[in-house]
Amino acid sequence: MGEAVCFPDTFFSKQPDQSDLRGLVIGAQDLPYLDNILNDVMESAVPDPWPVKGPWINTLHKMWGETWVPKLKLGDRIGLETEERIRLDQEQMERLEDIKENDRVLIKGGAGTGKTLLARELAIREASNGYRVLLLCFTDALGSWLKETITHPGVTSFSICHFAADLLNLDIPDNPGFDPSEFWKDISLRAAVEGVPKNEDSWDCVIVDEGQDLGEDDWELVNVCAREDGRLWVFSDEKQAFWEERRLPEIFEHEFFKFSLRKPYRCPPAIQNICNCYAGSCDLDPDLVRKGIEDETIRLVTSSEQRLSKQVGKEINRLLGEGLKPHEIAVISVRGKSEKENICHQKELGRNRVVPATDPEADSQIISDTFLRFKGLERPAVIVTDLRLVSDLYETRMHIAVSRATSLLRIVAKESEMRKDPRLAQFL
Repeated sequence: MGEAVCFPDTFFSKQPDQSDLRGLVIGAQDLPYLDNILNDVMESAVPDPWPVKGPWINTLHKMWGETWVPKLKLGDRIGLETEERIRLDQEQMERLEDIKENDRVLIKGGAGTGKTLLARELAIREASNGYRVLLLCFTDALGSWLKETITHPGVTSFSICHFAADLLNLDIPDNPGFDPSEFWKDISLRAAVEGVPKNEDSWDCVIVDEGQDLGEDDWELVNVCAREDGRLWVFSDEKQAFWEERRLPEIFEHEFFKFSLRKPYRCPPAIQNICNCYAGSCDLDPDLVRKGIEDETIRLVTSSEQRLSKQVGKEINRLLGEGLKPHEIAVISVRGKSEKENICHQKELGRNRVVPATDPEADSQIISDTFLRFKGLERPAVIVTDLRLVSDLYETRMHIAVSRATSLLRIVAKESEMRKDPRLAQFL
């Protein structure tokens, strides 16, 4: 006979060190794989057929593992949470079946409700049915990610401005004297007038993500691309709207089939609660947030202004030490990129290379960028910083930045800046 033990509600990364327990402890992370591991457990648990000799009392103490405390490394926890989110994502996919027969659809949902996931899946499904699909968004980094991850030849994917430049056969300048504001001025309107192909060459289905951020000229380009007998699906979140002058055309509210995504999938409950508070849709739940702080889902780190970059670097190294990979971490500034003190201008943090969200190697590196340039994307661990000198739309900036975290949130700032935020001050 032999002994092994199972803790079905406890996750851990490392087996106990005691030789009599090594290989004999089953945790919650092992339950889906019992058919693979039970044979090994049996071989370890059942001793050779002769009696064990030695100090029995000490042996029993070692077998019970009285000094071993199970702990799940953050990197392993992220892996388990990712598996759970994949299962939840399948629930979102089923929602498409309920509304797929409608050709004109406006889908609204808050951060983390799966808008981009559904837009991407819809594009692939429509293309698989033989249709030509145009998938547009606002954020350049999101547009690049969609283009890289959708390999179906029937899907054309761009951010709206880069799509306009492509229609006009314009090369985006890359030189020190380049004035981006002048280059992008009226580009969507010019593309709508001069660059859109004839009707017979246009798209059967047009899908727009981040609809709340498109301007009047952008919608003109979308309308020219969308055939009257084709499909136009728009995904939008007014809580993430940053420019007051940009609004969805009224026709969407009055003539489109409207559908709401109400269940958030991206963020853990404590992070989601903070997101919702910045969006103005709920009150802060202090007990929930404190629980998130206790289990390391959330960490608030104060620093002097002079040591802010070093403190962010320390948080990066802590996460890497807990088993996270570089591509699972993003540093997000809530200040604009034009601010010279913005942390995203640095090439290294904590002696780790960092790249902007639009960098060709972003998928394998730590990202450091602004909240607007990272909007629409997500990472397991997000470090929000640069709270200083944010003069307008603070809640919107924080809502966008915080909602990018799928597992872990770190906020690094001067204590005086955190105390200005009533949501954060009570946890310092």
